[in-house]
Amino acid sequence: MHVNYASVPPETPPATGQPLPSKTRRKKIYVALGIIAVAAVAVALTFAFMNGLNLNPSGTESTIPLSYNYTPGEEMTYNMNETINNSGQKTSITGTFTVNVISFDGTNYNINLTTTESVPGPVETLTYNYTFPVTEKMNKAGYVTVSNGMNGTQCPLFGNPFLYFQKDIATVGETWQVPLSFGNQTTSFNGNFTYTFGNIQNITVPSGTYKVFTVNISSNDLTMIMGGTTKVLAMFYPNVTAQGQVYVEYGTCRLIESNIQEIINYTSNSINFNETITEQTTLINLTKL
Repeated sequence: MHVNYASVPPETPPATGQPLPSKTRRKKIYVALGIIAVAAVAVALTFAFMNGLNLNPSGTESTIPLSYNYTPGEEMTYNMNETINNSGQKTSITGTFTVNVISFDGTNYNINLTTTESVPGPVETLTYNYTFPVTEKMNKAGYVTVSNGMNGTQCPLFGNPFLYFQKDIATVGETWQVPLSFGNQTTSFNGNFTYTFGNIQNITVPSGTYKVFTVNISSNDLTMIMGGTTKVLAMFYPNVTAQGQVYVEYGTCRLIESNIQEIINYTSNSINFNETITEQTTLINLTKL
């Protein structure tokens, strides 16, 4: 059907001073409400932009709970890849690091740690395999008591990249100064670390995808004594620096991945040595009961 719009008589406008027809009033009200709604959205988006595009700037995603929450019976296995550069001579060490949570007494976790490393020998065809079993007790803040007497805060060095928490909560961007004290009379680590808590994000490793927070760590005043009971056997490292990043699961504080670099300067037989150790630790398997 064809409609001839030209045949429709035009609407006669109301005389001056007469009220608008109800249909026209409703149309103007709707237009006014639409303008108000658009303005409200614009204000909200502007506010969000000024707050870093965070529509919930005071939300819990900027808050990080800090407490180790393991489950007795679970086991975590990590791959370790370590490169040692000693004055130009490079050595690559591979291995695994297993954390077996035995029990929890309400205060401390009883944990078995097993480190297995493959170290190249003096001849290219030789490889030495070493296994280091350790039993430790660790509370929910990360303070450790080890069966061999090496007690103290957790140390994010040499295959043990865990963190010690001074408080049970942190916020993204917060920085801590953490004193390090770990060891006994013959083997010890001392100094200070700086922790800076970074973004909350998701990362994927061989064992799965995890919600994590990051911790940037650094230190420039570490002292390490390692070895035997006499000055002849002991190795003394008076100048050690360390830096790196650790990815920790949100809610459990389980280590997911870490990348740590340590620089050690020492003297042996009147010769100065500079040793750089780069280590990556990645969770490859998580077994739960």
